[in-house]
Amino acid sequence: MIRILLVTFCAIFCNSLESRRSYPINPWNLSIHERIINRKHVSHLLIDTRRNGFRVTLLVADRFPYNYKAQSYPLFIRANSAREAQELLHKLDSYLQTGENLYIRINGTEIVKYRFLAGQE
Repeated sequence: MIRILLVTFCAIFCNSLESRRSYPINPWNLSIHERIINRKHVSHLLIDTRRNGFRVTLLVADRFPYNYKAQSYPLFIRANSAREAQELLHKLDSYLQTGENLYIRINGTEIVKYRFLAGQE
């Protein structure tokens, strides 16, 4: 009887921990279209206007030792309106100021997916 209670308690407790756990991303297992960046990589954040909408542009530079004779390059996220672009810019800026990492998936220079990696090591 005690064994059944112990197994049940362990199953419930482990399941609740499993749902709260956020799995860290191993930077060595990323594809060429995925990056992990933080504020040290991003030199500027800006809003860029286009005919078909707005873009939030991140000027990114590679860190040492990969930055030998390297230049910074732009990565952008599409936004439908100026208000949406401004909110996204402030959200990204305030998050990057905390020093946490940001996971991005890119297609060319467009960021098609991003995720905040707060609290992961």
